Amino acid sequence: MAGLLTHLGVSLALMIIVMIVSRKWLYGISIFIGQIIPDAIKFGITGIKLRTFSPVMILRDKLFWKLEAFGSDYHTWVIIGLFVIFSSFFLYYIKRLKKEQVKEINWAYLLFVIGVAVHLIIDIFIIEHNYWI
Repeated sequence: MAGLLTHLGVSLALMIIVMIVSRKWLYGISIFIGQIIPDAIKFGITGIKLRTFSPVMILRDKLFWKLEAFGSDYHTWVIIGLFVIFSSFFLYYIKRLKKEQVKEINWAYLLFVIGVAVHLIIDIFIIEHNYWI
């Protein structure tokens, strides 16, 4: 598991690259959030439960490890994505969304999943030296 600063650096780099290439801030924000969300869920929910920001306390809690199993599974994000994509097509079918909006939603979610995948790959290959790096 890589540290916070590693993930923030990679997510900012990805966000800038995507914003330059696509010229849309929504896509840049999508990949940024996708890169940060797996750890934000684990540490955020557990930290709120424990009422602390201490990584040591959070890592000792059982809830953290339950959320680790949920959030570190790529299939979870793909299933959520299929729900988002099918919902956008359904809303287009009943004429609540325009075709351009459906394209933006689907591209944004694709970039979100790419961000999650990059996060999980970084966690596999980079060994954490401390909580921050």
